This record gives sequence, C-alpha cells and structure tokens, in this order.
Amino acid sequence: MIKFFGSTNFLLRYQAVVILCCVHLGLDSYAQQSILPCFHGMIPIDSVRADLAALTAPQMEGRGTGQPGYQRAADFVAARLRAFNLAAVNRNQDEAHSFFHPVPYTRVVPTGGELVLGNRIWKLGADFVPVSRRRQDTITLAPIYRIQCPKESSKNNPLTSIKPASLGFSLLLEDRPSLNSIADPDACYQDLRKKAIATGVKQMFYSPSRFNELKERWAEEERHRPRIRLVELPPASGPSEPRVGTTAASGLQEYAVSRALFRSIKKHAATVDQVAKPNMGSVIIQNERDSFFAPNVVGMIRGKSRPDEYIILSAHLDHLGLVDGQVHPGADDNGSGSTVLLSVARAMALLGSQNIQPDRSIVLVWFSGEENGLLGSRWMASTLADSLGIRSDQVFANINMDMLGRNDGAHGPDEPYLYVVHHHKNQSIQPFTERVNTLCHDLKLDYSYSRADDPERLFMRSDHYAFHQLGIPAFFLFSGLHEDYHKPSDTADKISITRLARNAGFVLNLAWQLAQRSERLDPVEP
Repeated sequence: MIKFFGSTNFLLRYQAVVILCCVHLGLDSYAQQSILPCFHGMIPIDSVRADLAALTAPQMEGRGTGQPGYQRAADFVAARLRAFNLAAVNRNQDEAHSFFHPVPYTRVVPTGGELVLGNRIWKLGADFVPVSRRRQDTITLAPIYRIQCPKESSKNNPLTSIKPASLGFSLLLEDRPSLNSIADPDACYQDLRKKAIATGVKQMFYSPSRFNELKERWAEEERHRPRIRLVELPPASGPSEPRVGTTAASGLQEYAVSRALFRSIKKHAATVDQVAKPNMGSVIIQNERDSFFAPNVVGMIRGKSRPDEYIILSAHLDHLGLVDGQVHPGADDNGSGSTVLLSVARAMALLGSQNIQPDRSIVLVWFSGEENGLLGSRWMASTLADSLGIRSDQVFANINMDMLGRNDGAHGPDEPYLYVVHHHKNQSIQPFTERVNTLCHDLKLDYSYSRADDPERLFMRSDHYAFHQLGIPAFFLFSGLHEDYHKPSDTADKISITRLARNAGFVLNLAWQLAQRSERLDPVEP
C-alpha cells in the first residue's frame, strides 16, 4: 500500500506536526482547541498525471452519460476505490457493483412535431422550438394572455390578476429582443418566468430576435446530443426527506417561436384585463425514448468518533462524450475535478492505513449526468436515505470540484489562485476557507463568482446545488472558464498537473478540517 501511494516522508512530517502541537499545548489543550495539523506532500504528481491520462484516454470517448465511454470511466474509478480499500456505501448493490449508485435515465429524441392553432399547423424546428428542460408529448394550449416586460423590476406579480388563474393559462411574452440564448435569459424573462411558475402558467411563448440562429442550434443539439432526463423521482420515504428537483416539474412548457407564429398567437391572445378563449389548439411532439442506467460512483472513509455525520466531496465524472462522431475529451471539464477527487481518496486511504482517521465520515462521489442538467446529483440528493442510508440532516457539508486544471486568463499564468463559489448569503464559508488557507496553504482565493449579481450564475451550475437545495452548506472550487470550454480542444495536454496537485492538497486539508470541526457551517434557506 505505502509503495503504491508514494513516499512515507509525509507521515514523518504529520507526526512531527502533531508532536509539536501537543508538546506546546498539552494533549488535553490540543483536543479542546481542535488545532489540527496540515497535510503536505501527499499528492504524488505522477499519480495525478496517470489518473488524468486514464480519464481522458481515447477509450473513454469523452465520458458521455449513456455512452460506453462513461461506463468505462466509472469502472476505472470504482477499481481505484477498491484498490484504495475504501468502504462501499450502496447497500442495494452486490459486491461487484458496490461502489455504484445506479441512476435511471431516459434518452429522448424528437422525430417530429406540430403546433395547431386555429386552422393552421406550424412545424417543430421550423416555426417553433421547445425551451423547457421537461417536455410533454402532447399538450392542449391553455387560454393565452399577452404580457410585456415592465420598465422596472417589481415584487408585484401582474399575473395574479388573470382570472381564473386556478384553471391555468398561457403567456405570450412581448418585446423579447434581448433573448440571444436559452442559457442566458435576461432579467425580465427570468423574473416573469419565476412568477409564471408561482402562478401556475402552463405555457410561455416568446419570439427572440435571433430565432433563426436559435432553431439552428436547437436542431444541431437534437441531432447530436439527445436529451437525457431522469425518470420520475421515487415517492418520498418520509416527510423529512425532500425530493430535489421536483419543483422543476411545475408543468411550465416554454417555446421560442418565429415572428410569423408570434403574430398568429397574438391574434388569439387576450390582454390581462380580458378573458381569453379556451381550447385554442395543441402542441404535439413525437419522441423516441429508451431507458438506461449510468451510475454515480461512491466510496467512503469511515469516521472515527462521529461516523454517522458526513462530509460529501464530489465531482462530476461525465462530459459531452461523442458528439457527431467527434470525441470531446473534457480534460478540464471535468477530468480535472475527478482526478483531484481520486488524489484526495488516495491520500485519505493512506492515512487510514496508518490508523489516522477523520472524526466524521467522508463520502466521495463521482456524478453522472451533470452535463445534462445536474441529474446524477439531483438523484443522489433525493434518494440519500433510500440507497445510501444517509439522512440529509446527517450531512455536515458538501465540497464540489469542477474544472480545476486551467488558467482563466484573469490571473497570472503561474498564480496559485482558486475560485470559491458559494451562495451569496452564506457568511461562514469564506471565513472557513480563508482560515484553512492561512493555516495550510498560500493560495489566492477568489470569491467574485459568489456575488449575488454574478452574471454567469455559476453557483447554480454544478452538482453542489442539489445539496444546497436540501439546506446543506455547499460550495464548489473552480479555476475558471476558458476558450476550450465544451469543445473537442479541451485536452489533457493543456492541463497544469502542478495546479491539479496543489488544488488536491487544498481539498484534502479543507475536508479534514471540516471533518474535525465542532460547529457547522451556516446553512442557507434554499
């Protein structure tokens, strides 16, 4: 074991630090004040390089969820965990698959569709495209009301004046010139969308100024990247166990439409002070479906004094995979985070072999389905008690790792920086990470993506978000966006192995300090 993991010199350094602490303070004082050693020299560069090379190898084919390459990557990680002698935590699997947490998916490929309005038929892909993540095969158009963006933001909901709201209705959103991408709606649209969901709106239509570009992009994605969705989440096992993501099933269906279709809908729509006509038409989308499983990979370091409290460390294992026959290696996104997590697992396993254990248990998770909408993490967060035997109130915190191997250009090429991304209302994460950094490292920690006005909204875009929705303190570590993001050019030769090893050391010390910490990080109401 020790030869496999690397040099034992770090053990001497660890013991020396502990002895110095204890001599200076006395054993009782050391225990009371929770002054902990920092671990250094535990992340072998060669192991980091080898793990990243394995995860980005040609046979992994970009690790696309639902593709053979992803299963090969999951098998590789599980084999590593077995070699490290980590504990398996999935009680519903046989020994051969004990590190797997199966996630049930459905692949949806549209083969055609139409929108019927009055006596005219409009074609999917030519006149309209669905924007909703969840889409129904056939819907009846609810009464349609047209609404404009207010000149100023308001907490008032103008939709509540529509009667009878309890029966459901549709919206035609006028004046939408600024919608250039479904991934980055402007403030007006985002605000109205939230109010639409709260009010029970069934459908929302709008006509972006760049509709032709949008429909071409949609057609390209539908051809080469079939939509992958979770099957319906299982029934809750108890009132205390919320189901993450169930609010997304609000029933709101969103469509971007051509100007011609927009004008036609407008003729049938009423203003908010009128009563719209019922039974306006229907939307029919023909889909082909197939179901499959793609596992999360899960291992655990058992805690010593508080084994039933858990720190979850996570990274998504998947990437885009094969797109139109071309491999997207995803070296940074997220071969880097997966490699860092393997490095932390290796270091903790070596500590365990020397009877050095954290107080709390540490669960390490490699997620599937992140690129398809944070699906693997949503499934795990919603089935913790059922499949892992862990209640959400037993989870002390989640640290997530996503894209840790590149420089984003906003910092010096050799600058040892790292973004810490947390909810803007959480007041305890930054003091904690700064304390660990001061004690153990000398990184430049950047919190600019944690601002409430972050235009990228990064806090909502990685797997920690599912745990945040359960009220668990959660944050993620990130080295920034770059020009190869989601491109075939995101390759391993552009990754800084030194940066990865340095970041892995920081995660190791963060996790260990959390596992020994007496007080919880502040939760934030989701």
